[in-house]
Amino acid sequence: MAESSKGRAGLVIGAVVTLVALGAAVWVVRWHGVDVGDVARAVAGPSDVIATVPPGSPLPEQPVKLLALTGPLAEARAEVSGLAWAGDALLLLPQYPERLGEGAGAIFALDRGAISAAVVSDTTLTPRPIPLIGDVPNDIDRYEGFEAIATRGDRVWLTIERTVGGPDDPAGDLVWGTLTDEGLRIEGHAPIAPQATISNKAYEALIALPEGPVAFYEINGGAHNPSPHAVAFTPAGRSVSEPPMPPLAYRLTDATGLDREGRFWVINYLWPGDHELVQEEEALRTAYNVGPTHAAAPQVERLVQLQLKRDGERTEVVRVDRAPVYLRLGEAPRNWEGIAWWGADAVLVVTDEHPGTMLGVVQLRP
Repeated sequence: MAESSKGRAGLVIGAVVTLVALGAAVWVVRWHGVDVGDVARAVAGPSDVIATVPPGSPLPEQPVKLLALTGPLAEARAEVSGLAWAGDALLLLPQYPERLGEGAGAIFALDRGAISAAVVSDTTLTPRPIPLIGDVPNDIDRYEGFEAIATRGDRVWLTIERTVGGPDDPAGDLVWGTLTDEGLRIEGHAPIAPQATISNKAYEALIALPEGPVAFYEINGGAHNPSPHAVAFTPAGRSVSEPPMPPLAYRLTDATGLDREGRFWVINYLWPGDHELVQEEEALRTAYNVGPTHAAAPQVERLVQLQLKRDGERTEVVRVDRAPVYLRLGEAPRNWEGIAWWGADAVLVVTDEHPGTMLGVVQLRP
């Protein structure tokens, strides 16, 4: 079962859930023998309880609990650009798989149980390679690497970025394939029309629905893309609709799958060098304020919750009315490029080469 199809309940595959009534409902969940209470405490720490924030006060910020990695994916040159669940395997997508294996290269995977143990016990994770079978990069003009991944069952969809061409040239491609015992077999690709002509921007996020994948552009709103929308496809890459979505400042760099209500989280990031994306009056900052480490920082590292809504034949993406989750900033900007659910109340996030490959867990607080 794929991440995007299983919702909040399916995010704990093979879990045993016990409900105890003690004046309130208490859920105790175990993943492969690891108590989620232990996981949550390991991620949050004793000082991270978030109380109601008075209007105008700085927002609380969430720490990123980093998980140690070893192997080729731990190197900055891996440039990890996407995360997705395939059953109990977390798939990690390098931007240039051909750098990390023979032939077409490889994507990588981590088992859920190993991640659980690493969160609690700080063990080191060693992603295993999954060979790519096919030569799609050599078949695409202006190829600039892979950017997003989503799964449903053994079906896999990815996006590829292309360098900027003319205004009518594709911004990238949707790629599709199947997970087999031998690896990820690439079966086809189709171009995706751009929504802006700004350099080095393409479709950086995917979710998978029963009827096919939905792709999200990196820039959504402002002068560069005044009419942002997602793009829905059939499983074989034919574009079928363009659900409108609300303006969102900065960059949208990846998305989780949907929960039961169609809600999902996206990474919303501003690299200090992206001067053309800076906004003096940014809507979410005005509505909710920012966290203390963000108050004077040039970068923005936050998660924003969106929702896919359907009314008859109409589909649209809306923003959920809740404050963004701001990540507590470190010494250097961290270019978060991948996100996936970790239970119902946390997410896994990963960076590309800046400042290096970093995989971590973030608690989502109400």
